[in-house]
Amino acid sequence: MTKKSLLAAAVVLATVMGCSTDAPRLTSQYRSSYDYYNFTKYHYNRDTLVEIHGNTLGLDAGRFAHAVTAAMNRPNSSVQSNFTTTPGPSAEKNFRVVLAFNSSPEGLGMCQAKGFTPTGQGGITILRAAWCWSDRADSDVTAYVTPVTSIEDPRFRTMVAQVTAELFPRRDENRDNDRDRGLRLGIMR
Repeated sequence: MTKKSLLAAAVVLATVMGCSTDAPRLTSQYRSSYDYYNFTKYHYNRDTLVEIHGNTLGLDAGRFAHAVTAAMNRPNSSVQSNFTTTPGPSAEKNFRVVLAFNSSPEGLGMCQAKGFTPTGQGGITILRAAWCWSDRADSDVTAYVTPVTSIEDPRFRTMVAQVTAELFPRRDENRDNDRDRGLRLGIMR
């Protein structure tokens, strides 16, 4: 991890820890290659492979994966795809979503990683997500929340659902040029 990445992580962590609310916080980053059209072309009403790394809740992998994909596929989601760890033939083989719960690497490294390392954050649950085309991340999101202790915790479902929506924004409300994206910080609703 570079000094710049460590400094950015420290600033975000200090900001999150200094807040008195339990509402999840997030950061998002979009590459110039990000295009919502690609999502609709390759994922709309189709299976999308989800890779899940880490397990902050101590559940078996199958039960945890089911809880994660259920939150990703929640009703009324603006993202219309079937997120699953076991995709059928409708899935586009080059695209996937990578999720890491309290694990690293992050951002661009998530699509290229051969292994993930647990990061003992203590006092905070971190979910990192990337939308990958092969080994390239077109978008990535990191969410932070005070420790989630159960898949029944509403903050768990909210965090996963909001991260999913943030990975595939229709447009960037803060920029006129939809292709020029940078870092966004915000409170998840």
